[in-house]
Amino acid sequence: GRVGTPDEHLNNSKGCGGVMRVAPCALVKEWDAFELGCKTAALTHGHPSGYLAAGALALIIRNVLEDVDLSDAIGRAIKRLKKEPGHEECVAALEKAVSLWERDGREGDVETLGAGWVAEEALAIGVYGALAGEKSFATGIQLAANHSGDSDSTAAIAGNILGALHGEDEVLAPDGYRGVELRTEIVRLADDLLAAWQDEPGWTERYFAEAPQVVGGIRPAAG
Repeated sequence: GRVGTPDEHLNNSKGCGGVMRVAPCALVKEWDAFELGCKTAALTHGHPSGYLAAGALALIIRNVLEDVDLSDAIGRAIKRLKKEPGHEECVAALEKAVSLWERDGREGDVETLGAGWVAEEALAIGVYGALAGEKSFATGIQLAANHSGDSDSTAAIAGNILGALHGEDEVLAPDGYRGVELRTEIVRLADDLLAAWQDEPGWTERYFAEAPQVVGGIRPAAG
């Protein structure tokens, strides 16, 4: 009968489901990306690591979209995390990922960062993949996906960051998206999110042009 918030926890979960879904929060410019990422994950994940990892990811992506160097974006996220109660696990995980990259580069053993089932580990593996993929999207995704843990989640997190870094042309190269189900709809949603971020007109008509439909007996507010 209620949802969780960063101040009123619903549970003590820190599974990676919160962090892996918050990338769009980075594009809502009216909100502080870190705060919105935390609020979105805390709906269902009440452990500090469960929602702070999400805030950190949203902030990293926001900074990348604003042309901040990826390493600096990660550093800013760590600095922001340190202001929050319960930040220790997330900060340690991110610092470990950065250290692995600085020490071993693409040859690092990604499984030393964990399996990715919990939020801070998933974020760390995703960030490591993103660092490895600054020059090559495919390389970063392969590193983030090729391990024995929650590889779809960690690859999704790396892909969120690298998509913001590289843009559509490299991410959606023909070999990369051939056969992806609902590709047209996915690309349209992504384009509309970016249009909203850039204050471009026209995209709202696809969502608000018609009268709101009654769903399950509930009529949503217009607009």
